[in-house]
Amino acid sequence: MKNNHTLLLLFHSYLCSFVNTQGKQQLRLSLMPNQEFKYYAFISYSWKDKKWAKWLQDKLEAYRLPSMVRKQNPDIPKRFDIFRDQTDIRMGPSLKDILHDELANSKYLVIVCSPHAARSKWVSNEISEFIAMGKKEQIILFIVDGIPYSGQPDTECYPDIIKQHFPEYLGADVHAEGNESTWSKREKAFIRMIASMLDLNFDSLWNRHRRYLLQKLVSYFFIFLCSISALCWTWYANRSFNTQMTIHETTLHNPNLPPLEEAQVILQLKNEIKQDTLHHINDNVLWTNIPAKYRNKPVSIRFVCSGFESIDTTIVLKESLRLPVKRDPAVYGNIIACLYDIETERVLPDIFVEIEGRKIQTDTNGYLHLFIPLAEQRKCYTLKSSVHLVDTCIYMPCDSNAIIRTLLKTQP
Repeated sequence: MKNNHTLLLLFHSYLCSFVNTQGKQQLRLSLMPNQEFKYYAFISYSWKDKKWAKWLQDKLEAYRLPSMVRKQNPDIPKRFDIFRDQTDIRMGPSLKDILHDELANSKYLVIVCSPHAARSKWVSNEISEFIAMGKKEQIILFIVDGIPYSGQPDTECYPDIIKQHFPEYLGADVHAEGNESTWSKREKAFIRMIASMLDLNFDSLWNRHRRYLLQKLVSYFFIFLCSISALCWTWYANRSFNTQMTIHETTLHNPNLPPLEEAQVILQLKNEIKQDTLHHINDNVLWTNIPAKYRNKPVSIRFVCSGFESIDTTIVLKESLRLPVKRDPAVYGNIIACLYDIETERVLPDIFVEIEGRKIQTDTNGYLHLFIPLAEQRKCYTLKSSVHLVDTCIYMPCDSNAIIRTLLKTQP
């Protein structure tokens, strides 16, 4: 009898040594070899922590192991099917029976730990059943609020049954001490839970996850920039705009000629005509609220002004335009007039007339024709002749109806 007691003590000592050297993961693999489960994890939580439970379920179901880690651990499933009672309970005879079945069909039990969970009978019952199924070593603690083993009702986050079976259990805590951001602590706690669940090295898994998050952040930032650029371009391309037009005289400036005045500038759109008046060569035309569809599109422009060549052309519509204009050299340079004697009331052919130093002779119909170059043009030209001129000046512009009056009397 004494020998049997000694053998039992030796076996117990050997078993404890085995656990310490091989680890908890090897023990639970030896206890449950090759067992297939419907769910990879069952999430147990208090109703007041449902947002955390939903977040955790979404994270677990969306998580994908790094490819290198997967190659080294081919037995780990590609995706995790997670049970959470608010989303996965089917119609059945009894809620308790359903939860029992789903606990039995789950490989791990993930407990969302908080003071609410510590006081929840449902959470404690689910833990008890899971332990009774022989899966105590497959319980994972995820701390979202409170302090483990504090012993205070307001802060204790572990249910009593956890403290009974696990005198010391370091769960993954989303509020772990440190100078990191809340988001970083939350991500690190999640990866710590994954590493504990899959028996993987945390540092290696976290470094890979952090690189993945950084790449994802850069991708999101790039997509964000592209989206903003697209929105800005769309806004710019579809907003109405204003067009300002200035006038530029391309011909030689002659100060003896009258300046540009009362010039009409007309913009012809498809269903609208915009018109403005320029009172000076340095003025500009401003057309407002032009539809975006006309931006950088050809439109018709007309320019009409006394003393300048009229323009009817097509230009590409932009926010700033410059329209080149030319003086019409014929307006102040083309002199056509009839020499008419008021005493005899007849025209005078073959009479020499001097205009600004240029001598010309009237034709058989009594008309004189002369063109003055633009640089020498003026509004009024002085006349001299061998006959007495009543009109000693001719004012421009003039046409074929202009008459230079004379008296048939030679100059003394």
